[in-house]
Amino acid sequence: MARKKRSGQSLVEFAFALPVLLLLLLGIIDLGRAFYIREQVSDAARAGLRTALAASEQGTANAACGSGGRVTVTLPASGSPIGRIADAAAIADSPTGAAADTKLAGATLTVTWHCTAGVAVTNATNGGITDPVDARSDSVDVVVQYPLALLFPVVEQMAGPSVTVAAHEIGRVEY
Repeated sequence: MARKKRSGQSLVEFAFALPVLLLLLLGIIDLGRAFYIREQVSDAARAGLRTALAASEQGTANAACGSGGRVTVTLPASGSPIGRIADAAAIADSPTGAAADTKLAGATLTVTWHCTAGVAVTNATNGGITDPVDARSDSVDVVVQYPLALLFPVVEQMAGPSVTVAAHEIGRVEY
């Protein structure tokens, strides 16, 4: 028996498999970017929280409590009412150490203090309540949200034009 000549069969099989492989590869690239951005957002939230908890920020907390206890800014936001906190969050992923060079430009930073009678709850005024869920505790919530624009149109059709990557950190004040 003579073998039949099957020239081009491999090329046809490859042509069928290539779109699936490309879709898989592009999805992996977007997923990798999302994990990378997630780490940057988490670092920014932790850096912002560390600054917000410092005793030097009690005046900022009291000013925020005078207007409801929650302040939201878009990074970088050096001139905002929570400028030092926003700068710390922006610097966390800046390659040059300057807030203006943050890779999270456009991210939203929200800082929420627990307040009583228009001033921030402190260690001395929390009445022994330390549960951060309780509004009478001396905790601060920091949330950073970043709209991650997807690179590839096929992935966009499944997930939408952007995916919000967020990090939420809670801590007790030092004052």
